Amino acid sequence: MTKRYGLDHEFTFIESLASRLHLAGLFMSPAQLLVGLQQLEEHGIEASDAETSLRSFIEHLYPQEIIADVHAEFSGWFEVSGYLCAATASMTWEERHRWFAERFGSDAVRATSVFAEVGR
Repeated sequence: MTKRYGLDHEFTFIESLASRLHLAGLFMSPAQLLVGLQQLEEHGIEASDAETSLRSFIEHLYPQEIIADVHAEFSGWFEVSGYLCAATASMTWEERHRWFAERFGSDAVRATSVFAEVGR
């Protein structure tokens, strides 16, 4: 597998997503986004699939009503993984998959599954 998201690569997508999230009131640095993309890559999700899944996951991570009221600071991937792990600890694989799709949207299921497994 060719690593796409290294320090020597262009960060157009990452900077663009960070800017869009900032405009929506969610503050996530390009470095934090890079870590998320690298986690997905390590689990076999590459290129545009990783970008789409990560974008959808992040956009659903914080409910819009929270973002509209206050500026949300991203807490970090460790905390997100712990939250997902705790929230789905007693669920079967099928129940987790359905909950991920309902909570984060179908495009984010792959990213959500990776971050939940990292927290286990």
